[in-house]
Amino acid sequence: MFASLIVTAPMFACLFWAVQFLMLYKSASADKRIMFWFMLTATFLYFAHVCYFERHYSVLSWSDSIYSFANLAVYPLYFLYVQKVTRNVFSTTQTLLLLSPAFLVFAANVAGYISNTPAQREFFFRTYLYRESMGMMPEHWSLLNITHTIARFVFPVQVIFAMSYSVKMIKDFSKRIEAFYADPDSRNLNFLSTLMWFMIATSVCSLLCIYFGKSFFVSNNFLLAFPSAAFSVLLFLIGWDAYRRSFSESVFATDREAADSNVTENNRTQFEDELIENFKILLDKEKIHLKPDLKVSDLTNLLHTNRNYLNKALAQHYNASFADIINKARIEHARQLLDDHPDISLYDVMLQSGYTTESTFYRNYKKFLGKTPKAHR
Repeated sequence: MFASLIVTAPMFACLFWAVQFLMLYKSASADKRIMFWFMLTATFLYFAHVCYFERHYSVLSWSDSIYSFANLAVYPLYFLYVQKVTRNVFSTTQTLLLLSPAFLVFAANVAGYISNTPAQREFFFRTYLYRESMGMMPEHWSLLNITHTIARFVFPVQVIFAMSYSVKMIKDFSKRIEAFYADPDSRNLNFLSTLMWFMIATSVCSLLCIYFGKSFFVSNNFLLAFPSAAFSVLLFLIGWDAYRRSFSESVFATDREAADSNVTENNRTQFEDELIENFKILLDKEKIHLKPDLKVSDLTNLLHTNRNYLNKALAQHYNASFADIINKARIEHARQLLDDHPDISLYDVMLQSGYTTESTFYRNYKKFLGKTPKAHR
């Protein structure tokens, strides 16, 4: 019972989210549709794992071919998902190119298994897949031997490529959002940071498993429990993160277009010192920073300029991003409230300072003042 649970846990974690995304497929955004294909592919991948670890020799030739495809398809699909979320880019040509190794290795594996007898297949299973000591591999197994070896080298290249470029896209997306919204946490910071760390953790586990090989875990359920639990948890969290997320580059683009629609050519000629002076008035007298969900477009409308010019002026004058400037002003207001009103609740301080979530309030308070509101009090 315990052994079956260990082997099947990652498959059921992926299957659960594949079903959830399938139910939303028609009305879902494009990135969630990509996540459905990722989870479905991962389900087939771990189904093949079940066949392997439970030694179902009668279907192992087909499950191993399915594994060869799914193993080389999951990280490209995950890369496409991150790219769609952070850049709103999707190309059929790029997709086919990224998935071509998976299709080619799958076709070669199927051809290799079909061309041999059941006895020859079983011999290959025991000698190559399970690493049992049964003598040298005969020459007629060269096709399967080559395809499996190629897949073993291609997979870590895919993992490193997907991890490095996805992390870069996520960081770039975070910077662009922090320059536009005063409160980026509600849109990107939490989900993007967790997305990045889930991806890195999953990539590291994948690289370790490909280094040791499946045969290393096949006879020891205790060792198998560690990667099984890790992949189950990480894949479930990736699915949960994608399911709950509602903000992406496509939504961000809509907000940017709305901000830029009010720009005129005359707006671009304002002097930087006048712009900064008016910005300070909005902060000091109008208390614009206390407005919840403040966006840079709210300021560009009031200052009659565009976001690029305003961001450039703020960066040059304050040497900080729009989000940091607004949050620093909010935290200074919160500190003053705590000093002037000792009995005020921290929740009221949070709301009166322009925040809508306690985690964002507490994190920024410690960031700018070096201690939590409770410690300050």
